[in-house]
Amino acid sequence: MWKTFYNWAMVITDKVAGREQVEKQLEFTRQSEFHLVANKKHSNSNTIFEAISKLQANSIAADAAKLVLEAAEQSTTDDGIKNYINKILSLDLPVLESFLLSIKFELDVADIVGLVKQAVQEFHIETAKVPDVLAAIDSNLRAHIFQKVKDGEAVILSFEDFHAKFRKHFNDARSTKLTIKSFLPSMPDDLFSQVFIKRLLEVKYLNVVDVEIAADLTTKKLQLAMHLDHWDKMGEVTSKDISTLHDNVRTLWQGKFRADFIDCEDKDIEKIGRGILREMLGATFPLCDDVLSIQHSNGEIYHLSDIGRIGWHKDWETK
Repeated sequence: MWKTFYNWAMVITDKVAGREQVEKQLEFTRQSEFHLVANKKHSNSNTIFEAISKLQANSIAADAAKLVLEAAEQSTTDDGIKNYINKILSLDLPVLESFLLSIKFELDVADIVGLVKQAVQEFHIETAKVPDVLAAIDSNLRAHIFQKVKDGEAVILSFEDFHAKFRKHFNDARSTKLTIKSFLPSMPDDLFSQVFIKRLLEVKYLNVVDVEIAADLTTKKLQLAMHLDHWDKMGEVTSKDISTLHDNVRTLWQGKFRADFIDCEDKDIEKIGRGILREMLGATFPLCDDVLSIQHSNGEIYHLSDIGRIGWHKDWETK
């Protein structure tokens, strides 16, 4: 609590913001609200809460409330807390009074995270997408705070700042586009034992020494599979949608495969196979109301090859 009050006092007296003079400090505190939300009361802080509540109810004067703060400073042996309280006490009495009158307590809040999630849902965000919104905001907010501290600037985020910086996360969650997750797939022990890798070796798109490339292609395949499973579980797509995707991609492959291998000579099989693969890898595929990224589209191609639905060599089905 004291660290929070100290931070607020620092904001009130921020010279960079032009609040070095008492008049500016008073203007700021009278236009502001300071909300303290906690999941429980601290027994050693009850006298502080009581004094502020009495001040807000006009039961005591500001100088009496200040005496309570001074008593708290004298009673602690923690130098850090003493420093925090002394900063608060350094406020001019009218500023201190205005500040204490502007504090809003929300104590004994059992589920703060639940309240935050509820607030996000009130922006018309589906329940399943709320954790993604919170994770995105948390990550970006931490980066914002880190940069401010690094630059030696005060961390102040107005409503307008928040809206400008984070509204995209809410807009993304409300859109009909498929959600993208940062999955970390587990790689197989033997990359070259995978069926789709064998299909690539058959047309010399890969060599057995291309371990890093094989790992990258495997990641694309697994990322696509994990996203399809996630989208299905979250209700963003149906199993029928996924089957339609597979069928459409295979149909595209089938047309290219048949057309390119008509009347081909044996010496050209590998080259033609690589050509078909190259054309397929340049395509992106629709899924529901969205279009898969080039990475996920490539993953779909490798996935279909891995489950034995497409290949690149003319005789891939018999190899």
